Amino acid sequence: MKTKFTDLIKLQEKKIETLEREIKVEYSKIGGFERMADEVREEILEIEYPDSGTNFSAFRQMNIAMHNMKSDIGTFEKAKDSSKKRIAEIKLEIQNRDRELKKFKYLENEILKKELKKREQRERAESDEIASILYNIKSKGLK
Repeated sequence: MKTKFTDLIKLQEKKIETLEREIKVEYSKIGGFERMADEVREEILEIEYPDSGTNFSAFRQMNIAMHNMKSDIGTFEKAKDSSKKRIAEIKLEIQNRDRELKKFKYLENEILKKELKKREQRERAESDEIASILYNIKSKGLK
């Protein structure tokens, strides 16, 4: 049976599902950022500095490259933190929407209970009326 809350319930459920999918996306982003940061860390470990010679510019270039790589790692860490914050926000929004969903379901259930009670009263009244009609028919037929 459909009530005025049925569509609201469906809408809240769809919004919650959308938010849950968004959380999954954020978790996959975090995994991607961690992989990229690990790859950059591996590259840093593989850098071989010149240990002899007078080629200072090569040493400077490697130093600049390492500085840039460390900056990239920082960027990945910030992006990961941003995704974690977004996950926390989404979880809070899901809690709020779930609370609303429970309210709507409760209200819908109350309406359905009232409707069921009215239907049962109508059926009882109709049964009583049928019983009265049958009694009257039977009692007139016996006279």
